[in-house]
Amino acid sequence: FVTVEDGETAGAYHKASGSYQLLPPGNTYKLHEKDYENIEKKLRTDWFELGPYTFLTVGMGYVAGAYKQKGGDFVILPPGHTYQLNENEYRQPQRVRRDK
Repeated sequence: FVTVEDGETAGAYHKASGSYQLLPPGNTYKLHEKDYENIEKKLRTDWFELGPYTFLTVGMGYVAGAYKQKGGDFVILPPGHTYQLNENEYRQPQRVRRDK
């Protein structure tokens, strides 16, 4: 059993499909080890990794972006949002404080 409290996020790989399942807060999940692997739970912060995802919050006064895996273009991530970046689509997320 995995209980995901407020302020946390969890996830695990489903063995049969190979997909990563995110487990949102506020529930207890029954995950059998024959069906799931690499079960992990993280505190939600402004930048954390969980399975194949990077969660990045871009606050006001910051600039952020990440490179696309296909083509290598750098994608700007506007402030005021939290982004869920999949490692299959994006690499090397970056965030810097803007000069005033």
